Amino acid sequence: METERSLAKCGDFDLMIEDHGWLIIRGDFDYDGTSQGFTPYFADPSIIMRLLRAIGVDSLNDIEGKSCWVTHTNDEITKIEPLHKKEGETFDILAWKKWAKERLPKISPSEYMTGKKP
Repeated sequence: METERSLAKCGDFDLMIEDHGWLIIRGDFDYDGTSQGFTPYFADPSIIMRLLRAIGVDSLNDIEGKSCWVTHTNDEITKIEPLHKKEGETFDILAWKKWAKERLPKISPSEYMTGKKP
């Protein structure tokens, strides 16, 4: 898996409910004449907070049009870094995935929506 680091411009980011009922975060980054989607991830507070800090904003509404560095492969974005180090903190998505797998609760979308076990 060969990675490349590119200067990117952030597109629109939003929260949405996907086909199976999961609340996910989605968005895209434009770089090197292409656009790559921020792979839909379950929208728990840790991913949203880390994304916002990496881009140096306080709201998803403020992401569009901001610039940042992305490390990526053809299949996914693996790291998001602020344009200037003083503007934010690096978001290592691969490290977050490992952390999330160990820490986040394993409950269904139905349980999130209703508060009841299926």
